[in-house]
Amino acid sequence: MPPAQRSEHTPSYADIARAFDTDLKCELEDSCKNLARSLIKLVQSFDNISVQLHSLDLQAIIPPVKPQWKRIRKVADERDIWMPLADSFGCDIQEFIELVSLLRVNALNCSARIRMFSSVILPLACRPCLNQRSYNEKTHVLQSFMSNSAEQATFTFQLTHRAISLNSAVSEFISELSRLETLQGRGAQKELYDLVEKVSLLKNSIDRRVLSQLSLLHLAHRATLVCPNASHLVWTTFRLIMCAGKRSARTKLDKYPPIVDGSISHISQCSQMIQANLDELAHAQYACQIATRTPNMLSIARVAVSEMIPNQFLIPEALLGFLTAIWLQLKADCTLLSEWVYKGGETPALIDLFTSSGSTIYTSFADYLDICAQTMDLD
Repeated sequence: MPPAQRSEHTPSYADIARAFDTDLKCELEDSCKNLARSLIKLVQSFDNISVQLHSLDLQAIIPPVKPQWKRIRKVADERDIWMPLADSFGCDIQEFIELVSLLRVNALNCSARIRMFSSVILPLACRPCLNQRSYNEKTHVLQSFMSNSAEQATFTFQLTHRAISLNSAVSEFISELSRLETLQGRGAQKELYDLVEKVSLLKNSIDRRVLSQLSLLHLAHRATLVCPNASHLVWTTFRLIMCAGKRSARTKLDKYPPIVDGSISHISQCSQMIQANLDELAHAQYACQIATRTPNMLSIARVAVSEMIPNQFLIPEALLGFLTAIWLQLKADCTLLSEWVYKGGETPALIDLFTSSGSTIYTSFADYLDICAQTMDLD
């Protein structure tokens, strides 16, 4: 694949580093805290729904549904962490807890790698090679760093597939609850059908955005995407902030139209579709509420699951998208750095930025990831 042509309006590496101004850094810190807290609240939501389903099972008016919601899934091979859930519509609380725990580990791993890149790899790359021994040392450290980072990026890829499987299970579960509610004559069939359809559309739009980002990661691993535009990382960061409810990020993003150019234009289009699907889902939820004649335990459980879905779908995906963008940019920077060390030539932009200001586009990200991981601790 030939490298994308750089538009005259595309921000430079230094421009992107400066885009993270003081206000945005404060917003990013708050957003990481808020999203991590939201994940903890989602765990509580799973617990509360389990209690509701248990009460529903005790009525014995429909087949038991709590075991389908809260079933401990046995994984034969722990390395295969994106294996689909065992049930056709089962979604267990343990699976989500494991997802949150692994997401926390991934954030800490990513933080450690970018700290090492800024404090060890870049200074070493800038150091002149006085002899063959120093040159061999430099290339060995760089290759080792790239190899280890690639393994961690693969972990993010696997974890993202696990999140997709969990979303599918929740989508199937709300479909089953709606079907039971219709069979029991507890709700309006048309409105419930529409609710299930809107949940499915939202899930599919999120899946498309996730897979679009992962395709960039695949290209980076195959070294066919040598230098993705660093604006992908900026755009993903803005999206993380907006997912946390910081509307001011939209105003800041509007000032950087080139950010949605090139390789991330499709991802941006998926995001617009997701917002439209969220609005449609909210309307469908309201329509079901109006159409439900008399609230009962089955409809209450269905409402609880459907109201949890937007956050359960979007928050892990926003954090995983942020991590994916960091790994992708780190891969691109390491590739350029490696070529520069081996072949010489024009000094890479990240070296110019580091030697002139001592900073990188990752300078603050490690702190935010640490904050996120600390807040996400389930112990």
